[in-house]
Amino acid sequence: MKTAAQAEAYGGVPGAAYDPCYHQVCDNLRGDGQNKALYDALREDYQLTGNINRFAFDVNADAVATSVLTFAFDTSTLPAPAAPAPTMSRVAALSDETRQAA
Repeated sequence: MKTAAQAEAYGGVPGAAYDPCYHQVCDNLRGDGQNKALYDALREDYQLTGNINRFAFDVNADAVATSVLTFAFDTSTLPAPAAPAPTMSRVAALSDETRQAA
């Protein structure tokens, strides 16, 4: 829940969930099923399309695009990938090899 101090600093409604429609019927682009009073209050601080904060969406979309573009050209700053976990078919094959060797 958003505190009064957080609402003062970042906008929003004190006492409301950070994402009031998270994984609920009202979590949509049309606004169907939303608490009208709450979303009217949220629209005073945010530009919303349904349950989507357009500014936050734009910022995060830019961050994702930057990450994809950056790592598409150079992955040298990423740690080495871990060895893949054995799959069930690989485990079964190893078991067959072990039985045949015995």
